[in-house]
Amino acid sequence: MRWFSRQIIRLSEAVEHLQKLKPERNSVGAFLLCLPEVGQSAQSADAQAKKLSSENSERALLFGVPANAEKIADLSLELAASERVMRTRPELEGDSVARRELTGRVAAIRSSLEEELTDAFTLSKWYHNGSGQAKSRAASLSVTASAIAKDIFFKSPRILSELINREELSSNSSKARKDLLYRMIKHTSEPELGYQSHSADAGLYYTVLHGTGLHADRGEGWAFGEPVSEYKCNNMNSLWWDTEEYLLQPKNKVTLAALYDFWGSPPYGIRSGLMPVLALAFFLANRSALAMYIDEGFTPDITEATIDEWLQDPKRVRFQFVEASKDKVKLVSAIAETVSVFSQHGADVEPLDAARGLVSMVVNLPAWTRRTTSISQMAQDVRSMLLKANDPHKVIFADLPTVLGSTDSDDLISKLKFVTDELFSAYPAMLARVKKKLFSALDHFGRSIDELQRRAAGVKGITGDFLLDAFATRLETFTEDDTSIEKIISLATSKPPAQWVDRDIDAALSQIGSWSIDIRKEEAMAPLHGRPASRRVIGVVFGAKNGQDATGSVDIAEGDVAAVDDVVKRLLAMAHSENRDIVIAALAEAGAFLMNQRIQENSND
Repeated sequence: MRWFSRQIIRLSEAVEHLQKLKPERNSVGAFLLCLPEVGQSAQSADAQAKKLSSENSERALLFGVPANAEKIADLSLELAASERVMRTRPELEGDSVARRELTGRVAAIRSSLEEELTDAFTLSKWYHNGSGQAKSRAASLSVTASAIAKDIFFKSPRILSELINREELSSNSSKARKDLLYRMIKHTSEPELGYQSHSADAGLYYTVLHGTGLHADRGEGWAFGEPVSEYKCNNMNSLWWDTEEYLLQPKNKVTLAALYDFWGSPPYGIRSGLMPVLALAFFLANRSALAMYIDEGFTPDITEATIDEWLQDPKRVRFQFVEASKDKVKLVSAIAETVSVFSQHGADVEPLDAARGLVSMVVNLPAWTRRTTSISQMAQDVRSMLLKANDPHKVIFADLPTVLGSTDSDDLISKLKFVTDELFSAYPAMLARVKKKLFSALDHFGRSIDELQRRAAGVKGITGDFLLDAFATRLETFTEDDTSIEKIISLATSKPPAQWVDRDIDAALSQIGSWSIDIRKEEAMAPLHGRPASRRVIGVVFGAKNGQDATGSVDIAEGDVAAVDDVVKRLLAMAHSENRDIVIAALAEAGAFLMNQRIQENSND
C-alpha cells in the first residue's frame, strides 16, 4: 500500500514552502491544499495551482484549490479572533458565564473548520504535471493517488504479500523473513528450498521467490536466477535487468544501502521489507561475478552471520563486479582445482570463484593455524595475504605470483599446492606431536587406549590435586580422535582452541610432562589408597668408577614385569660361571651408565 501526505498552505506562500518541503518518510508524495488570498477568484486560484504543478512536475505533488475556500477563510479568521479574545481580555477572568460561552463558541468554530477542511480535500480539483486529475471535484482522492503512484512506479513488480511487502515488519514477519534468508543459503539447490510444511517463511518463499520465478528448475537443477519465462507478467524481469545494468559494470562498487535506495526510488518503489530477500536472490544468482565486502573486508562465504550483517546495517555491505578474465584461464582453472581438493565445493573456473575458494580455505583453518609461526615463511606469507585480501582479481593475478615468487602457471600451482598442504596439515601435525609427547611421558608407547583409560581410573580421585584429577579424568575418556588431545591441551593452557598460540603449545607440553610424572608416581602409591598398583617403583643407587655414581628411581608398568623377569633370567644365566663380585660390579657400572644416560636424555628434552 502506498500513501500520500496531506498539507495545507497559503497560495501566496507556496513557492517559499516548496523550497523547504521534504517528503514524509515512506510517503510517495503529497496533496497540497492551497488556500487563495481573500478576494482572489476561483479561476485565478486554479490557474496558479495548475502553474505550480507544471513547475514541479518532477515531484509527486498535487495542488488543489478548495471550492469552499471562502468559508474556510471566514472560519479561520473567526477562530483566530475568538482565541485572541480568550487570551487577551481580562474581563473574562471574573465572568465564568461569559468564559463558558466563549469556550463553547471556540469549540463550535473549530469543529466547523475541521469539517470544512475535510470536505475541502474531497471537493478540490487537483492538478499534477500541469493537468487536472479528475473531471469532477468529488472524485476520490484514493483513485487519484493510486493512478499517480502507478505512473510513478510503473516498473514495480507485483508481489501480493501483506506480511513482507511493507516498510515496517511485525516481529513475526521479521522472523519469517530471517528464516527464509537462512534457508536460501543452506538449501539453494533443493527443489522449492526443501519446504514441505506450511510455515510462515514457506509462504513467503512461494509468494516472493517461487511465484516470481526467481528460484526455479533451470535444467541443471534448482537455482536462483532471472525470472523464468512463465512469470514475466509480474514485471520482475524489468527490475532484474535494470539491477544487472546497475550492479554488473566493470569496477562498479555499490553498497547494499545504495542498492536499496535504487530499488526504493522511482520507477520501482520496492518496499523495505522485500529488499533483503530480493538482494540475496540476486547475489546468489550472480556469485561468480559479484564480490562481497563487509566493512571493506573481502568476505568469501555467505553465512547466517553475514545475513545478520545485511539486516543490521546495509551500509557496511558492499558489492563489486569482478569481470571474468579471458587470459590465464589455465591458472584460474588450476587454482580452482587445487582449492576444490580442500573444500566441499566443485572446481569453478571463474576468477572470483577461485579467489573466493582460496580466501575461504584460509579463513576456515583452525585459529591456531592462522596464527602459528611454526610453518614455512612462504606459507605464512600466503596465509597473511589471503586473510587481508580485498580484491579477488589482485589476489590471483598479482598478489599470489608475487608472494610465491613465480609467474609460470605450473610452478605457481606446484608451490600453491605445497603451501595448502602445509597449512592443512599444520594443526593435525601439532596435535600428533603433543600426543606423542603425552604417551612418552606416560610411558605408554605400544599399549592400548583401554589400558590408558584403566591407568587413569586407578589414580583419579586420590591425588589431592584438582587439576591432576582433571587430567586423569580426560585420560580416562581418551580416544583416538583429535578432540581428546584438544581437551588435554585446553586443560593445560586454560584456553579454548580458538585462543591458542605457539607459546601455549610449548607451555602445554611442559605441563603435560609434569602431570604425567605425577600420574606415574600416584600409580605406584595406589595400594596405599586401597587400589591395585599398576606400576612398580624401584629406587636405585649405583657407585661407578671415575665418580660416575648415579641415584634415582625407575617405575615399571605391571605389564612389563614379565619382561623384567625374562631379562633377570638371561643375566643370571650369563653370569652363572663368572665371579659373583665381578658380576655385581659390572651391573653397577652398567646401571650407572644407563641411569646417567637417561638423565642426560631427559635434560635434553
